Order: sequence, then structure tokens, then C-alpha cells
Amino acid sequence: MPELIFVSLMCHRPDDASEADDRLFDATVEDEPYILVNHKKVWDGKRMGANDVADLSDVEPISFKDSVRVELWDADPGYTPEDDQLGRLTIQASLAGVGELSHEFKRKSAKYTLTYKVK
Repeated sequence: MPELIFVSLMCHRPDDASEADDRLFDATVEDEPYILVNHKKVWDGKRMGANDVADLSDVEPISFKDSVRVELWDADPGYTPEDDQLGRLTIQASLAGVGELSHEFKRKSAKYTLTYKVK
């Protein structure tokens, strides 16, 4: 059975940044990202700002059959009634053995890169 192994998550630009021009946004803005796999929270990380990288090697490998759904969210406690979904990705079992892969999540101003492998 294939296993999904997370490697890292890089924040290029947080969701809560408001300026459209990358050169002008407030570098002190941070998100509170978390990852769901098949609707179950598997990582509830640290606050992340522009150019921060989170090591995800402590996330347990996730066994799956044909495919697995990964979602990246930004928690918005006390600010809005709902958290912001930054994107989703379906990973196929056929990717087993390919090596490290990456996926870019984009939503409005947010931009993150998730690095992972399927073993």
C-alpha cells in the first residue's frame, strides 16, 4: 500500500497579506496554516510568514489505496467566521517511487509550496 510522506511547506506569501504587489506587502503578516488529509487534520503548524519553511518530517506517513486528498487551510481565529482554504490536491498512488514532488497552493494573495513523496 502506498504511503504519503510530507517533507516541507514553504510560505512564499501569507493569505492574510493584502497588497497585490509582492514588493510592497507587509512582511510581518503571518498565517496559521494546517493540513488536512481526507478531512482529518494531520499537521497544525506554527505561524508562518513570507519565506518561512516548515519541516514536516514529524508527520506520520499516511497509507492510502488509490488516491488521497490533501488540503491546506489558514486558521482565522477571532477574525472571520471561517478558516480559509488555500487549496487542495489529489495525490495518486501511481506516483509511488517517483521521488520528491511539489505542489503550489494559490488563493488570492496566498502562495505556498508543499513538498512530499509517495513511497
